[in-house]
Amino acid sequence: AAATVKGDIDTRTGKPTGTSFLPAETVERAKVGNKIEKTKIAKDGSSAWSDIYEYAAKIRAGELDWKDIEGGDFNSRFKFAGLLHRDKRTPGQFMLRLKVPNGIINSDQLRFYADSVEKYGTEVGVIDITTRANIQLRGVKIEDAPDIIDGLHR
Repeated sequence: AAATVKGDIDTRTGKPTGTSFLPAETVERAKVGNKIEKTKIAKDGSSAWSDIYEYAAKIRAGELDWKDIEGGDFNSRFKFAGLLHRDKRTPGQFMLRLKVPNGIINSDQLRFYADSVEKYGTEVGVIDITTRANIQLRGVKIEDAPDIIDGLHR
C-alpha cells in the first residue's frame, strides 16, 4: 500500500505530501536520521489513512495478515491516524485515541464507542476516559478500524 508520489502530490489522495511543506535541507537531514524519521520520509504519514483502509480491505479478503504489514507502519505512521500498536502487550491490536473537544460526549457517542470494542471481549475491548477527558478504544484491529473511523463521522 505504498503511496505513489508525483512531485509533492500523493497520487492516491491527490493531496500534497507532508514533506512538501518542509525545506529541502530538512528532508535531506531526515533521510540520514533515526529509524522513525527514515520511515516518515519513505512513506508519507499523511497517507496512513489511505493505507489503513487498504490494509483492512486486504485482511478482510484474506489477502493479507496483520503480521505482513511493515513495522514502520504499525509503530510510526499509524499514529497519524490515532492508532497506536502495543506489540508486546497486545500484538495485532491497537489503541485508537480520540480527541473529545471540551470533554463533552453524548450517550449516542458513548454507545458507539462501546459497540466498537465489545466484540473484543471484556479483557481487551476497553474504553478509557483519559485524564484530559479524551477517549481511548483498546483492542481495535486493523480490519475494523475503517468502520470505526467512518462511524465517528456519523
